[in-house]
Amino acid sequence: MLRGVPIVLLVLACAGAPRESTAPAPPGQRTIAGMYSYMADAATFTRCDTGALVPVAMEGESIALEREYLAAAHEPGAPVFVTVQGRFETRPPMEGEPREHLIVDKFDAIWPDEVCEKLGVETPLQNTYWKLVELNGAPVRPREGQREVHLMLPLEGPGVRGFAGCNTFAGACVVDGDAIRFEEVVATLMACDHMEEESAFLTALNTVTGYRILGETLVLSGAGGRVARLRAVYF
Repeated sequence: MLRGVPIVLLVLACAGAPRESTAPAPPGQRTIAGMYSYMADAATFTRCDTGALVPVAMEGESIALEREYLAAAHEPGAPVFVTVQGRFETRPPMEGEPREHLIVDKFDAIWPDEVCEKLGVETPLQNTYWKLVELNGAPVRPREGQREVHLMLPLEGPGVRGFAGCNTFAGACVVDGDAIRFEEVVATLMACDHMEEESAFLTALNTVTGYRILGETLVLSGAGGRVARLRAVYF
């Protein structure tokens, strides 16, 4: 779960540049987690709290959610874990009896590889091996014979260390609540193929200002939004 937050309501503390609004929240609005799917011009949402499958009303920021889903989904119609700010209301369907619909007031985030069952998992930021799976919106996979890019924040000190794709690196790390900052990061000086990929990762670390953990996923964010997505690996 997001640390210290009940599973059902999931009041998320967003890292990085917060989204602010002076308008009052609609009655019943809260942050909701579930599995979203879109196919044949229709969207559905399976609630994590009850397991109920409900249609998604085509209003509010449902279009933003649909757009992010289409960019992230691997197969048409495949369910993807999402968090949204919204509410449930009874609405008349195209046919049949009125039923509960999800109203997406604000799109929050898509969490590929997560599922409802992982909401009870509390993965610590420190002393976890975090494998890089996405950088600047693009998937990251090790090349043949290459070690995976990863980072760790050891318990024994306020630092970070890891592997950037060719070289190992280490530096300082300052964590304050949901804010995080990497400083004085230095790497060894081996030359390898695809050095631009390593450079992009190390440059991205310098832009990070916040983090969020949900289940076994760590998202690092900066002023412009998500910078990197990492997954916990257990040995």
